[in-house]
Amino acid sequence: MRNTVPEAWYLVLLVVTVVVVPFIVGLLFVKIYRFFKPFEQADQDSIGLAHLTENRDGFFKIFFVGLLICLPVFYLIYQAG
Repeated sequence: MRNTVPEAWYLVLLVVTVVVVPFIVGLLFVKIYRFFKPFEQADQDSIGLAHLTENRDGFFKIFFVGLLICLPVFYLIYQAG
């Protein structure tokens, strides 16, 4: 750990940032979207496991939304550097 060059820590920080920041941004935007447009509730007669799992947003949907929002910003930062 003591002999690790600072560039290695910068790479670790970059990888964590590229994964965590889009997820947080995507989660924020999906929560705001679901506040204004929630899932449609089905009638009470047709409740089941398939219905329960379709009424939530998965990790990859949230991550993809965050990437769509963050990638232009990441590109601008890359071009400036």
